[in-house]
Amino acid sequence: MKKFTFPLESVLRYKNSLLDEEKNKLNILRTELNRIEDAIDKNSCQLLAKDQELKALANKGCGIAALRCISFQIENTRRLLEDLKINRTKQVQLVEKQLAVVIEAKQSVSGMERLKEKHLEHYREAQLKEDALIVGELVSTKYVHAGHSQ
Repeated sequence: MKKFTFPLESVLRYKNSLLDEEKNKLNILRTELNRIEDAIDKNSCQLLAKDQELKALANKGCGIAALRCISFQIENTRRLLEDLKINRTKQVQLVEKQLAVVIEAKQSVSGMERLKEKHLEHYREAQLKEDALIVGELVSTKYVHAGHSQ
């Protein structure tokens, strides 16, 4: 019997390559999301530090210019945090959308792999039947030859 070949092997390879591409896109999106979340954490800490600095200077007593400078920094950090949070929301949506694409591609590959497994199972069954026929022919041939030689 000839060697097993899956007729849709090229389609399976193509779908696997698509799955790999989609996974790479997902990883890029997740990396960007992590970068945004790190920036949010960093700026939140800066905001708290500047807020405490402003309170300490106000309690200690200092000039209006210094207070305005720190207030300006606090306001800029707040705006930056708002923008980062908006970007995070958008990035989370992109990650979720890409995750759905990856899941769909994975299901497609899994379906093709199940089909390949069924084809392989049928091939093995046919191989066993063919082997049984060959053994049966050998046994009957030996039996016939043994009967003629007596």
